[in-house]
Amino acid sequence: MVEKHADPAVPARASELDADELQVRSDALLAGDADRTAPVAIVARRRVGETELDVFPIALGAARLAALDDAVAFAILDRFAARGGTLIDLASHGGRGRSEALVGEWLERRRLTDRMQLSIRMSPTAGVLERDAAPSAQSLIAAVARAIARLRVDSVDLVIVDLRTPGITLEHGLAAIDSLATAGRARYAAVAGATADELLSARVLAAANGLPRFVGVLGDWDPLQRSAFDGEVGMAIAAQNLAILPDASLAASLLSAPPLPQKEFASRILGLGLPTRAPGERAVDLLGRGRQHRVAAVLDRAAAEHRVRPIAVALAWLLAKRGVAAPIVGVTRPEQIDAIMTAAAVRLTRSDILDLDRAVEG
Repeated sequence: MVEKHADPAVPARASELDADELQVRSDALLAGDADRTAPVAIVARRRVGETELDVFPIALGAARLAALDDAVAFAILDRFAARGGTLIDLASHGGRGRSEALVGEWLERRRLTDRMQLSIRMSPTAGVLERDAAPSAQSLIAAVARAIARLRVDSVDLVIVDLRTPGITLEHGLAAIDSLATAGRARYAAVAGATADELLSARVLAAANGLPRFVGVLGDWDPLQRSAFDGEVGMAIAAQNLAILPDASLAASLLSAPPLPQKEFASRILGLGLPTRAPGERAVDLLGRGRQHRVAAVLDRAAAEHRVRPIAVALAWLLAKRGVAAPIVGVTRPEQIDAIMTAAAVRLTRSDILDLDRAVEG
């Protein structure tokens, strides 16, 4: 008999828990949060480029789930779905396929396969390529097929060709996508790490050889730096009407900063000397000096005014950028879902956006 784990903090795998016990442990992590599991009210879902794929404006990065107890991971996924989330990204460093297997288990147990949308990346670090496999079109096809099998689905909505991976070329990626699309294993394709010239080449190859067109681009996003989607890359993205899927995991440090009450914020501005929160609860306590401090101060001010966490302001600011469809954010606790999902309902003022733009530009 498999020994059962009673403590949710002790890692346990779904295969070690029967359905009832896993449900009890997952529910325990969400106890008392019924008011926070209703769908987030948003204006509309966002369309990915020129496709029929529309998504909730925040995507869940599943890579971090690989290191968590299954009950905790299931609670995160449950809350994401309950709050209206639709797109789950199986990113790099996902435990050599562990996150895919976990999400597949969750989809099957919750019977949500038809509702949720999935994206996977062509990258050895994502566990979709064998370590000794040469990144060719055939190896990429086989790697994606293994990932789809772990997810227990017939196909995925988006396959991302990661050109940052050594050995993966644009030609191999497009050829693999073409084969997968023909076989009904992938609906659409996106690219990560592409230059402006590569985006143009991809469009030319697609037109000349009948290969699939990219519908979106993915890249790391740091709220403290200038956007990686500006300049020539940004012009190429806009010209092709590509969707932007920023990986906002670098902003996760802001998750621990709760909203600053409006009264306390006002008293601090007026210099009334009322008690302040302990260090580490504001963005300014988490970030450094110079530009980082300026950005953090604006995030804290806007978070207080909108009564949300700084991470929600940072993501709402990102969502206000042209072409952004859904930032991808990874979490490690169920309650963090609320902080990121509410970003889709935050309506920043023009002043908020200008202040953040100026702080980042420095």
